[in-house]
Amino acid sequence: MNNNRLRRIIYKWVWIIITTCILILMQIVLKQYEGDAITRNDVYGAEKQKDDLEIDGAVINANEKINMETEMIETEFEDENNLEIESAEIEDEQEEATIENQPTIIPDLIGMDETGAVNKCAEEGYSYTIAYYLGGNNTVIAQETIPDGNNEKQTIRMSVGLSESEFSAHLLEIINSKRNAQGLENLRFSEELNYACNILAEENVNSVSNIRPNGEHWSSVIFENGIGLMDGTFTTRSNISSLEEAGKRLKYQPNSYGDGNLLTPEYNLIGMAYSSDKTLVIIVGN
Repeated sequence: MNNNRLRRIIYKWVWIIITTCILILMQIVLKQYEGDAITRNDVYGAEKQKDDLEIDGAVINANEKINMETEMIETEFEDENNLEIESAEIEDEQEEATIENQPTIIPDLIGMDETGAVNKCAEEGYSYTIAYYLGGNNTVIAQETIPDGNNEKQTIRMSVGLSESEFSAHLLEIINSKRNAQGLENLRFSEELNYACNILAEENVNSVSNIRPNGEHWSSVIFENGIGLMDGTFTTRSNISSLEEAGKRLKYQPNSYGDGNLLTPEYNLIGMAYSSDKTLVIIVGN
C-alpha cells in the first residue's frame, strides 16, 4: 500500500517534472521563434527601407537628371538664340559699315557740255551749281563737291569754260538785269562797238590807262571807225577770268565820265572784247 502510494507520488512528480520541462522547452522554442521572426522582420524592414530609399534616390536622381538636361537644353537653346541675334546684329553693323564706308561715286562731268552735265547730275540725284569762266568751248573744265554736313549727296560745283561770245552773252544778262531793276531798257550788242573794243583789246597790252600805244586817247578809236556815240566810254578794263568776278568788277553808278554808264538811261548799245591777258574791254553808247 505504501509502495503503491510512493510509486504514484513518484510518477506524479516525474510527470510534473516532465510536463514542466516540456513547457519550459516550449517557451524557449517559442521565444527563439519570436526572436527569429522579429529579426527577419527587422531585416526585411531594413532591406525594404533601403530599397525604398534606393528607389526614392533613383527617382530623385532621375528627376534631377531630367531637370539638368532640360536646363541644358534650354540654356543651349537660349545660347543659340543669343548667338543668332548677335550674328544678325553683327551682320547689320557690317552692312551699315559697308554702306557708310562705300565710296560715293561722283559722276565725271569733265568734257561734257553744260546740258549733258546738268542732265547727268539730275540722273545721279545730285544738286549742282555752275560757275562760268572765260576760255573754253562751252564744256565742263573742272568740278568739285561741296560738303553739306549730312548724309545726303553733296552738291557738285561745275566750272564751265565759255568762248568769248558765250561769256559776253552771259555777262550782258547780268548787266541787263541791273538795268531792268531800275526800269531801264536792255542794252544790245553793236557790231561797230564790238569792232572798236577788239582794237582796244589788242592794244591794251602795250597801253597805259586810256592812252593808246600811238599816244592818242582811247576815244580816237571811236572816231577813226566812224562810230557816232553820244558819250562812248570804257566801262572797265579789269583783268577777269570768271563771270562772277566780271560782274563784281563792273561799276553800275550812272555818270557821264570814266567807269560807269552801264545804267545810263540814254544808252542802248554795248560792245565787248578781251585782250590776250583776259582784260575785259567794254564800250557803251547809243
